[in-house]
Amino acid sequence: MAVQLLLLLVSFVLAEGSSCPSAFQEVGPVGCCYYFSADFGHEVDWQEARDSCHELGEIVGKKSDLAEVGRSGNPCCNDLELMDLIRSKGQDTWLGASDSVKEDRWVWQQSQEVLPLTSSTWKEDRPNGGTASNCLLAGPWGSYHSRVYFYDNHCEYNAAFICQIF
Repeated sequence: MAVQLLLLLVSFVLAEGSSCPSAFQEVGPVGCCYYFSADFGHEVDWQEARDSCHELGEIVGKKSDLAEVGRSGNPCCNDLELMDLIRSKGQDTWLGASDSVKEDRWVWQQSQEVLPLTSSTWKEDRPNGGTASNCLLAGPWGSYHSRVYFYDNHCEYNAAFICQIF
């Protein structure tokens, strides 16, 4: 992982016309910056994904963690556009919520806001993995991967991830 981060460090400059570092993509309004590991072929387990986000944040001098969707404290960022980008990449992607502290109480790790079980972002009959599946994946489901849903999975699964600058 250190080699990948070092290579990214070399490319970290602000993109012309963007407030985001070059490895980050601006999604929605100015200042909503996301790093998509799928663009770099980087898949890791959930904790390694969080660690990578923290390290990327340190490199660019900003606070970074796994991305959060649907938060009240994040009204400026375009969650629908972000979910559409996840859909277009066509693979499972780690996001920053977990229920590891209390089963079925999904909490965004950076903001500490609760992700309600009644949210329409959950795939039908999810979460359903019990104490073995405490980390949040987003992935395309349905005919032709038409929509992205959230589902719980075991945290040791290797998947792409999205970092968000907070």
